[in-house]
Amino acid sequence: MVLLSRPGTWIRHRVATCIGRPDGRIRCHRWGCGRPRQNATTVVRMGDSGGSSGAGRNLSIVPDDAVAYFSEEEITDIRSRSIRLSTGEERDAIRLAESWEAHVEKIDRDRSLPWSDRTVWNEYDLCAALLIRDRLESAIRKLPEPVASKMNSYATGADERFMSITVEDSGKRMAAVAKIDLAGQGWWWFRIPDSGPIIEDLARWSRFEE
Repeated sequence: MVLLSRPGTWIRHRVATCIGRPDGRIRCHRWGCGRPRQNATTVVRMGDSGGSSGAGRNLSIVPDDAVAYFSEEEITDIRSRSIRLSTGEERDAIRLAESWEAHVEKIDRDRSLPWSDRTVWNEYDLCAALLIRDRLESAIRKLPEPVASKMNSYATGADERFMSITVEDSGKRMAAVAKIDLAGQGWWWFRIPDSGPIIEDLARWSRFEE
């Protein structure tokens, strides 16, 4: 099932999988979702040597805050060390950081909404967010120093926000949702929202805590 996004709504990068809910509604969880920041419109010219041949033709859309934070050379390096997703698509650390931030923002907003709201995300959407954070970590590890450290700092805002809206958890329920082994997983797999619809959804997975 393909969900088309309207201007200003969340942009889906992969096919959504829909599942039935106890109340008869259909809920779709999105894998690899993300939306650009409002200021993500800067066009950066890479490798422009001033010549008129092929130089300067490699144009990339880069978020304004990334342009301000990284040098042109660092952005070029980051984009050249992207990782390949299971879909075959490639994502660099900047794009993954943007997607992670967008997911955290959505999870935060949903905490104040009722479970019955059709726009709220569920445990599978939380799983998608955590998988994006996994990919971000993989992309950062491919970067040389000091770019890797700067990339970690760039993602700190979203990490801190996620920490502030979540509580410690055993991780067992999310491991069951994701069908993964918890061994060696990042700290984000051991935190869940402190309130909101996702908590109600995770109640259905309580048997995995035993």
